Amino acid sequence: MLLRDLLLGRLVLRLLLLGVRLLGLLLWSVLTWVVLRGGLGLGRLRCVLLSGPVVR
Repeated sequence: MLLRDLLLGRLVLRLLLLGVRLLGLLLWSVLTWVVLRGGLGLGRLRCVLLSGPVVR
């Protein structure tokens, strides 16, 4: 009984770690894609965020 609970706990922990790793990878890829699409224009992005719909 105790051994099964221990194995189940290790399995849940492993799944949690895998989920966190996948989420981090997804966030990193999205961030990289945004930066590449913006042509490394973080300043321009900040300007767009600050000005908002005024320019458009």
